[in-house]
Amino acid sequence: AKANPTAYFTVDRVSGCAHHTTNFPVLITDGSVGATYWRYQVERVGFPDLIIYEAFVAPAPFTHIFINNSPNPIEFTIRLVVRNALNVERTFTRLITVYPSIRAQFTRTYIGGACANPREVEFNRPAIVNPGSDTYYWTLGDGTNRISTNSTETFTHSYENLTSSGVNYNIRLIAQSQFGCRDTATAQAYVTSRFVPQFDVSHTQGCGPLDVSVTNRSVGDILTYNWTILPNPGGPAIPPTGANFTRTLPNTTANPINYTISVVVTNTDGCSKTFQQVVTVYPQVTVSFIPTNPNICDSTGVQFTSALGNPAIPNVNYNWNFNDGGSSTQQNPLYIFRNTGNVAVNRNVTLTATSQYGCFGGSS
Repeated sequence: AKANPTAYFTVDRVSGCAHHTTNFPVLITDGSVGATYWRYQVERVGFPDLIIYEAFVAPAPFTHIFINNSPNPIEFTIRLVVRNALNVERTFTRLITVYPSIRAQFTRTYIGGACANPREVEFNRPAIVNPGSDTYYWTLGDGTNRISTNSTETFTHSYENLTSSGVNYNIRLIAQSQFGCRDTATAQAYVTSRFVPQFDVSHTQGCGPLDVSVTNRSVGDILTYNWTILPNPGGPAIPPTGANFTRTLPNTTANPINYTISVVVTNTDGCSKTFQQVVTVYPQVTVSFIPTNPNICDSTGVQFTSALGNPAIPNVNYNWNFNDGGSSTQQNPLYIFRNTGNVAVNRNVTLTATSQYGCFGGSS
């Protein structure tokens, strides 16, 4: 008499987590003895049996994919039925437990433009299958970590790059279910280099013509400089570098002129920043005068007539010094000179004209 058959098989794993792309593959290796017929089927409570192999030849090792799209574990039974040539039947089963899949899916959206530093980034976890009681471990790439149990959440994070080169921050999200199932998703957030345009000026206001020295204080990743002064005071072009320079700012008008000194700097990513300062230049004051007669006798009056280089300048104060102790604040004074001695005397007359801005010019 022939021996009864033995139904037997092995699996490479009996429990584990379904994956959202590969689900849960199980390798089945038959080890039956004395069989001439094999039938493998998968059973799940409440569902019809699924025959996954039926033949009169022993199967080579094969893989069956188990799926769990529910929020709870599912138990499957792999049932093997074998028969021998005498139709003697034997059965062997193994239990397979498949835990729900979990996804670490997220999106990241830049709120600030490509040149923003600090740069705001919004992270969003969309609604997904199998939310369950999961935990989400965020590593944001700049030393910031975050733990959440919210399966659908939105939050923002600010990245500040203090280095002189652009930085890709490596972001990682690990999602872990209550059953120990894990999934990982990664992304990057880019933040351009740090660079700061800045300069000092030797004067922020003064009387024209005003010599202003510009000292560059810019720092960081700067590739190019573009300097401008508006309105254009004339003179040589400013070199497109970070070198210090001096320019003369004139004002031959009757009103103050606000000169705007600006620099636009660009880093290696093509990002630009602007810094500017305003220098106020007050009208230049020049003055001259003419006496009616420079050669006179004692006790003779001389009429002095002043002339501003720019007569449109308002509110000008005049200060005359007649070199004999006498003075006047009139614009065009009449002054009587005395000489009680026996020799001629030279009187060096000086005039100083001062504007309302404190700018002055003189003549003698």
